[in-house]
Amino acid sequence: MKIKCTLFKKIVFSFQFAACGLLAFATPKTLILGGENGWSDIAEMKGVSIGTKNGQYGYDAIELSTKILNAGSSTDMLLTFDEENVYDAAGNYEIVRNNLLHTTDSVKGDGAAMSRGSDGLIVSGKKSALFGHTGLTGSFSIEFWLCPALAENGEMVLSWRSSLNDDVHSEYQSILASFYKNRLEWVFKNIFVPYHAHEIHLSGYNTVIPNKWARHTISFDEESGLLEYLVDGRTESLIFVTKSGHENDTICYPVLGVKAGIEICPDYVGKIDNFKISREAANRSKKDILLSGNEKYRMTGGKFVTKPILISHSAVIDQVDTLMSVPSQTDIRFYIRSGDNCYGWNENYPAWKEIIPGEEISGIKGLYFQISAEFLPDGNGLQTPRLSEIAVKYNEQPEPLPPFKITADAGDGSVTLNWSYSVDDNVGGYYVYYGNRPGEYLGRMAVQGNSPVNVGNRTSVTLTGLENGRIYYFAVSAYSRIDGRINGSLSKEVYARPSSRLAKK
Repeated sequence: MKIKCTLFKKIVFSFQFAACGLLAFATPKTLILGGENGWSDIAEMKGVSIGTKNGQYGYDAIELSTKILNAGSSTDMLLTFDEENVYDAAGNYEIVRNNLLHTTDSVKGDGAAMSRGSDGLIVSGKKSALFGHTGLTGSFSIEFWLCPALAENGEMVLSWRSSLNDDVHSEYQSILASFYKNRLEWVFKNIFVPYHAHEIHLSGYNTVIPNKWARHTISFDEESGLLEYLVDGRTESLIFVTKSGHENDTICYPVLGVKAGIEICPDYVGKIDNFKISREAANRSKKDILLSGNEKYRMTGGKFVTKPILISHSAVIDQVDTLMSVPSQTDIRFYIRSGDNCYGWNENYPAWKEIIPGEEISGIKGLYFQISAEFLPDGNGLQTPRLSEIAVKYNEQPEPLPPFKITADAGDGSVTLNWSYSVDDNVGGYYVYYGNRPGEYLGRMAVQGNSPVNVGNRTSVTLTGLENGRIYYFAVSAYSRIDGRINGSLSKEVYARPSSRLAKK
């Protein structure tokens, strides 16, 4: 992966000079990322997001993202409600009708849906969907987060109604989830074949608390026949759907009839978030990024990487300071790398070096640098660190001072330049600029080369091959002995006009 380079916009700096006022030393500077400047130099973010004015001093801060759900291979449907335009992230269902309102008051991600108690949302499954065709389903789980306003009797959160037909008869089918006595109750009617009881009821053990988010999960395991209802990952009710109703007996499998739409929040007042249907039982869907499913942040954390940021040739980074909030058991780990050419950089080259904010850094220098930070939550996945600002302190090699005195003496087709040594002891040599107009040094005629001519560390040069009778303008600059790419400002301008009359006899 090739990386684009960028020039950072705001640099706060100060100059230091020796007592004589002429000899320049390395210049300490500070480059700010975040803070008042914002985070425009972030190139990549994974598992983190920028919170508006949630950092120190009201700055926008980088923190772990609450978007921890993604559609995987076993995901049949996933509605995150992060955007106003609701869609199935798994791509197996289409939105038929949506009367839910978008809200940013979510438990996961950037948004949730609010139901006002009428109509709600209807989705229709494609042929690839679990609820998009007739037949056996195998293991499945349905999960969503609820924050009810009242949880009154009869409020319906989920409704699927269909019929199971064969050559002899037809049976009405339904899967319902509604409130009864301040608990969420699941009802499966004629779903499991050949279960002796036509209806299965699973009701929560604990009452639902209004205006509080809770995760509700119904799960069926085809290997054991276990149908289980969980709240926040804890079992509320269970039953073994077997011929005898006991474990280790012949399992009755779920069979769905005629394709029908799923109604979500048809008669419910409150908020809902992260509605998910999976083709596996809940007790098999635990991934390493989640411990219980109630985590607010990924247990694997997140990271960001800046663009390669242009500073200057031979700049040396001394220290990185940060403005951040790191709650107990959370952490932010910082890494840095640098080089003179960023166009060949990839994820692993040049190598990253871990640094500790506030401590001295060694071995990081060059024209470009890049910073990465890894964010880690606490052991419960409920706390995140926040980064408000990064201050990169570095030393920049100064531009050498130009010669103070320069003279130009014309000859026959030539001009001899003499100048004094620069008072700057960092000088490694000099460039001579020439041209035919004041301030425009575009000359290409001299035998010694095109303008500017690198004459090395000397104070005199004769440019030959010039046109007699034509005026030439000259200036001299010094370049650094530490890095020849660091070229200083120009001396005062001088001029001369070569002439054949000046030929030596």
